[in-house]
Amino acid sequence: MLDYLSARQNILYPYRITPALKLDSNAHARAEALANACGIGDKLDRHPNALSQGEQQRIAICRALVTQPKLILSDEATGNLDPDSKARILELLFEQAAAASASLLAVTHDHELLPRFDRVIDFAQFREGVPA
Repeated sequence: MLDYLSARQNILYPYRITPALKLDSNAHARAEALANACGIGDKLDRHPNALSQGEQQRIAICRALVTQPKLILSDEATGNLDPDSKARILELLFEQAAAASASLLAVTHDHELLPRFDRVIDFAQFREGVPA
């Protein structure tokens, strides 16, 4: 998160740095919809220092999803979230992946999330010399 930008500006940051992306009313509406889906729609005008760590994490997730990527890479996306937010974010990741026909690759230590994924690779197997 860039401290000098509001949460809304942080979400829309990919549009500022990628000339191929058009920052228009659709992008703004998408950012707001994602923020609402994450439960932080009322915090879009706040700066990072006025947000909790979990709120900042949800802003980063919105930023990752706002451009509707074809590949979503998630590294402990739900790690610092309360149980309700964790469930909400996990559902959002799957919804957005399906809507964009995207692949979702997640790294997590949270074994409760594993049943939601089509394929799971446990890297502990590699340490033990057992191929996946």
